[in-house]
Amino acid sequence: MRNTLIASFVIAALLAFVGCKSEAKAPAKADKAAGASSATFTISTDPAVIAEGEKLFTAKTCNACHQWDNKVVGPPLKGVTAKRSPEWLQSMITDPLNFVKTDPEAKKLFEEYKTPMATPPVTQEEARAIIAYLHTKK
Repeated sequence: MRNTLIASFVIAALLAFVGCKSEAKAPAKADKAAGASSATFTISTDPAVIAEGEKLFTAKTCNACHQWDNKVVGPPLKGVTAKRSPEWLQSMITDPLNFVKTDPEAKKLFEEYKTPMATPPVTQEEARAIIAYLHTKK
C-alpha cells in the first residue's frame, strides 16, 4: 500500500507539468536540484511511446493516487511537464524516496501531501514513456 502511494505521488508530480511539442524539451526551470539526473532528454511525441506510457501509468498504479485536475493522495498531474523538467520528473518517478531527501521542490510536495510516493520498479525507459504520456495532458 505504501509503495502504491509513493508511486502515485511521483506520477502526480510528473503529470503536473504538461506541454506538447514535437520532440520538444520541457522548460528549463530551476528544478535541477541535487538529486535530479544530470542527463538531459527530449520528451517523445511518438504515439507508440505515449501509448506505452499510458499503459504504464495504469499498470504501475499511478492512477491510484493521481488525477489530472484533482488532489487525491498525490498532486494533480495536468500540466506537470510545463512545470518540471523531464529530468526532474524522471528522478521523481524512478527514485522518489531518495529524491525527496535532496530536492527542495520534492520535499515541499512531501510536506504538503504527507505521504511518500510509492516506488514500484520503473526503469528509466518506462519513466520516459510515462513522461511522454503526461506531456499530452495539458
